[in-house]
Amino acid sequence: MEQKMNEASKKNINWKFWVLLGITVLINGAATVILSLGVDGDLFMGVLFLVIFLDIFLIMGMISVYSESGRERETSLDAYASLLEGMDYLEPSHEEIYFEKVDEVATEAEEEETVKILRPKAIIAKESVFREPVMEDYCNSLQEYMAEWGLRIDRSAAREIFSCLAATKLNILRGEHRNISKYFLDVFGGYIGAHSYNENLQEKPLSASEAFWKCLRSAAANAHIIHFMILETENLIPGDELFLHLIAYATDPLLPCYFKGLTQMGLNELPQNIWFFLVPKEADEIPKELMDCSSIMQIDAKVTEPQETVYQNEDKLSNQHLLEIIRDSAETHYVSEELWKKIDELEEYVGSRSSFALDNRVFRQLERYTSMYILCGGEEQQAVDCVLSSKILPAIAGLALPRKPEEGDGIFALCERLFGLENLTKSRVLLKQIEEKNVET
Repeated sequence: MEQKMNEASKKNINWKFWVLLGITVLINGAATVILSLGVDGDLFMGVLFLVIFLDIFLIMGMISVYSESGRERETSLDAYASLLEGMDYLEPSHEEIYFEKVDEVATEAEEEETVKILRPKAIIAKESVFREPVMEDYCNSLQEYMAEWGLRIDRSAAREIFSCLAATKLNILRGEHRNISKYFLDVFGGYIGAHSYNENLQEKPLSASEAFWKCLRSAAANAHIIHFMILETENLIPGDELFLHLIAYATDPLLPCYFKGLTQMGLNELPQNIWFFLVPKEADEIPKELMDCSSIMQIDAKVTEPQETVYQNEDKLSNQHLLEIIRDSAETHYVSEELWKKIDELEEYVGSRSSFALDNRVFRQLERYTSMYILCGGEEQQAVDCVLSSKILPAIAGLALPRKPEEGDGIFALCERLFGLENLTKSRVLLKQIEEKNVET
C-alpha cells in the first residue's frame, strides 16, 4: 500500500513540475532572442529585470510543488500509520498467539443438552511461572479470568473448585449443561497450568481410552504438573473394571494404585498428580461407594460474551505447591469445634434412622475441603454450607429417613436450628427435597 502511495505522489509531481519548467525555458528563450536583436539600454534593462522576476517566481513555484507533494506523501503515510494503530495490532513480542478453532455444528440431540459458548478469538500464551500463590488473591483473579473467557462465576465457585481438589482426587461436576461444565474445567485448568484430557465413556470403556493412557504418560513425565482427566458418562459408575481401581485410588490416596497396563508403560503405580472429574449426563443418585470418595460441585456458571483477545495466566500452580498448601491449610485455617459438633449432631440424627456414618476417611475429606475454602477467603459458616451441599447431604439424599409429621423436627428444621437458615444458601434446596421425600402422608 505504501508503494502505491509513493507512485501516486510521484505522478502528481511530474505534470506540475514539468509545466512550470517548460514555461521558464520558453520565457528565457524568448528574452534571449529579444536581447540579441540589439535594444537600447532602458528596454534592455527592463526586459532583463522582467525575466529575472519571472524566473524567481517560476522557480519558487517549482519548489512549492515539490514541497507540497512531499507533504501529501507524508500525510498519506501518517494516515496509513493511523489506520494500523486503529486495528487490533499487537506489538512484536515473544508470546505465542493461538486462534480458537470454530466448533463444529452440534447435532440435534447434542443441542438439547448444550448451550452456545462464545470463545475468545485469539489467545496469547505467556511464559509460565510456577510459584506458591496467596490463595485468596488467586481465587479472586480466577473469577476475573473466567469472565474474560466468557464465564461468570461467583467468588464461592472459585473457592469450591480448589476445595474439591484438596478434598479428593475424584470429583463430580453437575450443571444444567455439560458443555459449560467441561468449558469451566478447561478454563480453570489453563489458569493453574494443568494438562487436561477428555474422554466420553459412553463411546468406549476407560481401558480403551487413548486420552487416558496419554494422561498417564504425561503425568509420569511431568511430576510437577497437575493433570485433569475429564470423563463424560451416563452412569456414575461405568461398567469398567479399571474405573473401580480409580475409586480405590480416590478412597485411599496414600496407597499405591496398580492396574493392568501400567507395567507396559514402565510405571509401577498410577501417578498421584492426576485428578479425575466425572461429568454425568443426568443428575442420578450417587452410589455410596462413589459418594464416599468424591465431592460434588454444582456448576452455576453463566455464559457471557468473552474478550476478543485474552492472555493466558502466567502464574501457575504446581502439584508440589498444591500439596503443600493442602497440608499447611489444615494447621492454620480450620472450622471451629462448635461447628464440628453440630455436624456430629446431624450425623447422629441421620444415623439413628439409617446406616449413615461419617468414617475417618470421609471426615478427613471434610477437613481438607473446609480448610482450603477458608484459606481461599471464605467464612467458616460458608465452608460448612458448601461441604453440606457437596458431600454430606448428597450422601443422605439416597437414604430412607421415614418420619411422621407429628414426630417433631425433621432434617430441615434440625439444620435450621443448628446452622441457621441464613447460612445455608447452597444447602437449603437439597434439605427441602430430602425433607419432602421422607415425610409420610
